[in-house]
Amino acid sequence: MAEHELAQLIERRRQTAKESYGDIAERGGEHLSKSYVHKLATTEQPAMPKPEQVEALAAALEVPEKVVLRAAQQAAGYHTYEETTPDTGTEILIANVERLSPEQRASVAALVEHLLRGM
Repeated sequence: MAEHELAQLIERRRQTAKESYGDIAERGGEHLSKSYVHKLATTEQPAMPKPEQVEALAAALEVPEKVVLRAAQQAAGYHTYEETTPDTGTEILIANVERLSPEQRASVAALVEHLLRGM
């Protein structure tokens, strides 16, 4: 069983509410499936869920979307920052991401993922 925070959120819900992966997926609606919820809970480093999947999972787990997003980022291997970033260059990147088109953001995300895999 995976030990990352996203897996813990899913397992905590399963234990406290006595629910299955299917129950969670059903409550999440069209953006979640039983196998996908199982994969998120049991894979050591799952891929980052799409925004609509994060939203659906937050609703299904009855936790704030921000909590699920942060847990998903950490599970996928992304470094998340609390309040400040480590350097000015990173701050500039973060501040300007909104100016990029969706296609440009996807390209930057793919590049960063590729670079991180090579580390």
